[in-house]
Amino acid sequence: MAAPGAARADGAEPTDYQSRVVSVTPDVDAVEVDIVGGDAFVHLRVVPGHEVMVLGYQSEPFVRVYPDGRVEENQASPSWALSRERFPSGRLPGGVGADLPPRWVEVAADGSWAWHDHRTHWMGAAPPMGLGPGDEVVDGIVPLLVDGTRVEVRVVSVWQQPPSAWPAATGALLGLVVALLCVARRWAAPIVGGLAAAAALVIGAWQHRSLPAATGPHPIEWMLPATASVACLVAVGAMRRRPPMAFVASGALLVAATELVVWAVRRRSGLWRAVLPTDAPAWLDRGVTAFVLVAAVGVAWCAVAWLVALARPVVQPSASM
Repeated sequence: MAAPGAARADGAEPTDYQSRVVSVTPDVDAVEVDIVGGDAFVHLRVVPGHEVMVLGYQSEPFVRVYPDGRVEENQASPSWALSRERFPSGRLPGGVGADLPPRWVEVAADGSWAWHDHRTHWMGAAPPMGLGPGDEVVDGIVPLLVDGTRVEVRVVSVWQQPPSAWPAATGALLGLVVALLCVARRWAAPIVGGLAAAAALVIGAWQHRSLPAATGPHPIEWMLPATASVACLVAVGAMRRRPPMAFVASGALLVAATELVVWAVRRRSGLWRAVLPTDAPAWLDRGVTAFVLVAAVGVAWCAVAWLVALARPVVQPSASM
């Protein structure tokens, strides 16, 4: 499914690190700063009537928030170029430099914005050497100018303990039970698919609503299970009718199962990463992901077997002489 262009290509993902704001010096009432998506984004909110400038990695102007709520990014800033991705390559495009005149582009109008700030999260692809869960891996400062006064936001990131395997294992076991049910009773396959789609829709919508719009949460989190739900309804309506409607039912069921498998596979790293980018309970998110993956595989097997059975020619016995 195509995603709207407004969604960021590099949104919040499961991670093993949790970043948090530990101090704002001096303490001011004009701004609220927190970390969303575990360690993915710095989220800045400015009280109307105040002007705030975020300084980049080379102390260049990076993000500017006006008293009326307009938000602009300096797209000549190296910090802007590097903040497009969670793990940037480090190569800067042409027309970008800390000594170049700012090139301001309006990006929001509600006084808030979010970006990948590499001063606030672990930047290595591999875990930090000599450290382990419970250890601090980053201690960084994000400098602001709030109404002309320098304010330093200190952010600390800590390596988290690995999650328990029980939620995912329990979800997978429940998925296996309902998958075997639909294999044994074909009529149960659309019901199992609909149940899995509903569970995925709740978890996907929960994650989407947990993240600020400025982070570009991907609508595919709820769009895939939503369309799978519709496909299961089509399968329920068509499965008790004769061909060609039986082909429609089995085809719709296969579409629903495929979408659910894709949805669960996209989220697979959340089964073993410590921090998930959602306000939903982590155990529930992991359990539902595992349940949907296993149940959807069972539904897909039923749909394929049904299609094969429908396509097999029926051999009529010859009349005896």
